[in-house]
Amino acid sequence: GKVIKTLGEEDGLTTSQILCLHEREDGSVMAGSDGGGIYIIRNGEITDVIDENDGLYSLVVTRIVGYDGGYFFVTSNALYYAKDGLVRQLDNFPYSNNYDIIINDKEVWIPGSAGIYIANAEEVIANEEYDIEILNNFRNSEEYQTVYHRELAAYKKVSGNQEEEKIIGYFSSTYHGDGHGSVFRGSRGALSPHVG
Repeated sequence: GKVIKTLGEEDGLTTSQILCLHEREDGSVMAGSDGGGIYIIRNGEITDVIDENDGLYSLVVTRIVGYDGGYFFVTSNALYYAKDGLVRQLDNFPYSNNYDIIINDKEVWIPGSAGIYIANAEEVIANEEYDIEILNNFRNSEEYQTVYHRELAAYKKVSGNQEEEKIIGYFSSTYHGDGHGSVFRGSRGALSPHVG
């Protein structure tokens, strides 16, 4: 291949680390950056930037995925949806350290450091109360599926053909099991054990 053009600071590219690209239907490209938000590139020129002035308050953008005429943005500490010029943080999504987003029909699959979150795409976009399922695996090889409700959470332990479901509390933060009967609740100030 041959490099036909480069974009630099003099062209408006204030952050040189580009983490993801998404080509839109009109041929323009959305470039997610490491600290500068999202650059819009059209005909080899930067024509716009999506940043905190537009409602994108997390400027490290690791993934851009189109859905229903809009776009999901996975950032370093939040999930966003943008459509018709409006960028909204999806702050009802319970986890911030996410890596990607995959659209599977009407579901979104969001891999993160705690597992794979699965939810209805329309409910995630609506940003109201909704249920989320998480698939993860702990050290003892038993699989836990944590079902998130806005105020209620349960885990389902699957071992062979045996299935055990248990309510572990009413909360809005994140719980994780250690595979030995203890569940740990993450909060801003501490990690609290809950033995069931």
